Amino acid sequence: MPSQFPNYSQRITEAATWTLVADLMRRHEAAQGLRVAETHPGGGQYDCRTLLRPTPGDYGVLMHFNLASGNATATKPPSKPMKLPELEWSEDDDRVAYVAAVLQTEDRRSVRHWLEARLGLPRVAQAPDWSRHSLTYGIMAGVAARHAFLGPRIRWENAFIDTSGYGPDDPVRPEVRKVPALEAQLRDIHQLPTPADHPAYGMWLLTVAGKTESSFVPVAVLCTDARFYALAQPGATHDLFGEYNGYGRLAPVVDYVDGQIVPG
Repeated sequence: MPSQFPNYSQRITEAATWTLVADLMRRHEAAQGLRVAETHPGGGQYDCRTLLRPTPGDYGVLMHFNLASGNATATKPPSKPMKLPELEWSEDDDRVAYVAAVLQTEDRRSVRHWLEARLGLPRVAQAPDWSRHSLTYGIMAGVAARHAFLGPRIRWENAFIDTSGYGPDDPVRPEVRKVPALEAQLRDIHQLPTPADHPAYGMWLLTVAGKTESSFVPVAVLCTDARFYALAQPGATHDLFGEYNGYGRLAPVVDYVDGQIVPG
């Protein structure tokens, strides 16, 4: 990995990460069965947003987007011979400085094409319509991009607590249990098809910077069925997929979610 690339701010890294994740999920989540989780590999020393293709008994980890370093690292050898596109921000066939690449390339599609080639995903010429699942990540990317330079810092954090096996007995963030509809889902965890089917993996907390540099305060939950719950009104459900279909555009939906953010 070229060593001259700096560590970018948390704001920039958050926006670049979700922009690429949303690009990949919109094009491939349905056909490839992709999921996204928050993981902390290396005994908890890394803070990653991780692309999964789960199967029974296996999470199916494909790639880690490491927010600490700004590098994306593939976790498995290619399933077949591949030819990766030229991308100056990649040092080898398994890793790319994705934050630097997104910021410095003239066309971020070149970064997506590299990731698709490395993951063995087909190149999709035209992005399909948003599904409920993929729209969730489009909204997350839109909110993160809004806060890349202005307003309070935000982070999207998964409701499933990944602590490399050293966490509490209950792996679910307590904030989501305060939402009645989500608590009901969290009680139904018997006979999960794959480990990644735990309901908490499908819940993302929108958190806002608190009073200290490293503290973030949860203000809302966005689920991967595009349903949104403001923690100030835990009994109210907002169907963002329905709102997106009504508007026909993503921007007004991002406006609504962004409007729920207040400094911690």
